[in-house]
Amino acid sequence: MEGYAKIAQLMGEHSEFAIFRRFRALNMQDMLYLQAEITHLEAELRKFEQDNSSHSGRQNHSHDWWSMASGEGEGGTAQWELVQEIRAKLEKYSKWLDLH
Repeated sequence: MEGYAKIAQLMGEHSEFAIFRRFRALNMQDMLYLQAEITHLEAELRKFEQDNSSHSGRQNHSHDWWSMASGEGEGGTAQWELVQEIRAKLEKYSKWLDLH
């Protein structure tokens, strides 16, 4: 046995030898990118919300998620798809914040 397998066995037997990089700067950079993405998506969602009142069939979207999810009105389910994308990114972002 050699290479990573040998090192892993040594670390497994003697945890005091286990040393791992945290990539702290890269993690911070990734979080900044994610934060910027979420901010952009938030602006898109606010635009949808603002436009809903002037689009036939979309007036209910601000207080009826089902009408949004089912694609009532012009634009189909685009707003709901955006909400789901935001939800996924927020989940990742929130988990990272909880860990750090």
